[in-house]
Amino acid sequence: WLTRCLVAAKRRYPERVHLLMGDHDVAHLRLTSELAAAAISDPHVLSDGSFPYWIKHEDRVTPAQFLAKQLLAGGAADGACDNSAANRLRWMLAETMGAPAAFEARRAELALLQGG
Repeated sequence: WLTRCLVAAKRRYPERVHLLMGDHDVAHLRLTSELAAAAISDPHVLSDGSFPYWIKHEDRVTPAQFLAKQLLAGGAADGACDNSAANRLRWMLAETMGAPAAFEARRAELALLQGG
């Protein structure tokens, strides 16, 4: 809702309203491109060890490595090791955004909001 209001104000008063984005905001822009079906199904993206470039090479975990860790942890039964958008988001949050508990925290929050 807030974003729509800000964009509407910018459109209505383009010379008076200036929208600023911080590095945290810009970092989240990658979600749409990296969670697109083409990116999920691209085998190069799955195993590209050069990304994310901002993490030291020895500390990087590719999506394929993340899924393998999930499999070893017993995640096969609940789909936690499938190459899916949900698991790609889990990887992004845990391995590239420093928020390893965010996915499950949001899942729990949504369950509470839906009465579960």
